[in-house]
Amino acid sequence: MISFAFLVLALLLNGNCHGFLQVSTRRHTQLWYQSPGSKTSGSDSISNDKNDELNVNHDLAALEVDVCGPTSSSSMQDDPVLNIPILEEKLKQLREKSADNVGGATPKSETDVENEQSIQKQLDEAKSMAELGVRAIQNDFYHAFSHGDLKQMDEVWSDEFNLSCIHPGMASIEGRKSIMKSWEEIFKFQADNADVNGKFRIQAGSGAKISICGMTAMCSCVEEIRYVPIDEDDDDDEEVMRRRGKQQVEALNVYKRENGSWRMTMHMANPSI
Repeated sequence: MISFAFLVLALLLNGNCHGFLQVSTRRHTQLWYQSPGSKTSGSDSISNDKNDELNVNHDLAALEVDVCGPTSSSSMQDDPVLNIPILEEKLKQLREKSADNVGGATPKSETDVENEQSIQKQLDEAKSMAELGVRAIQNDFYHAFSHGDLKQMDEVWSDEFNLSCIHPGMASIEGRKSIMKSWEEIFKFQADNADVNGKFRIQAGSGAKISICGMTAMCSCVEEIRYVPIDEDDDDDEEVMRRRGKQQVEALNVYKRENGSWRMTMHMANPSI
């Protein structure tokens, strides 16, 4: 799973903004959202019936991920985060010019110094804004997931880009409607089995890694899953969470800038082995 994240990152660093990523996953009879005591209704997983309009790629041989998309000049002017690559290039050019001047014994002009400081400040602010925004949408995703909040989950996912979702041990699901239906069924399953399993809680571990390339952000993390007794009041308390047994799932989340905000375009998870 982590190797998948590195593969995506390699594509970005090499400037290949559109490609096919080879994905492999194991099918587990015990799905991550289903603990041993769970009640079932004739199926151990979310229905993939074509009549349910789930567009499923069963072999997972070629999951197409549009890692970077075109950006209009107007959107870049309105969204400072999208200006990060431009600011980095400007700063690079200024520093190269300064290095040439030093070699030629020409002192750096005050204008160049001021420009470099100004660009560096803009770049630092844009990067901070980008990372804070990614962490915020990541928190929204896991809060919606943990509490079965379908409305919040709907707000997390993009309205404009192609979407993909791979739940552990299952085939990929493509398209917004099908993905939201899968979350609806997962949340219903959790609610129906809360009296047996306890309340489902999931969070991204502390080792989450964020990589940002223009309008695309990738987060690789190890998800921590716990089931809390249904009569437990402080189920979000960290100390209580630590006392509960946990399952771990490796995940990759991809977000894109959309109207000045980060929105999810892909979620992929696979149980840790």
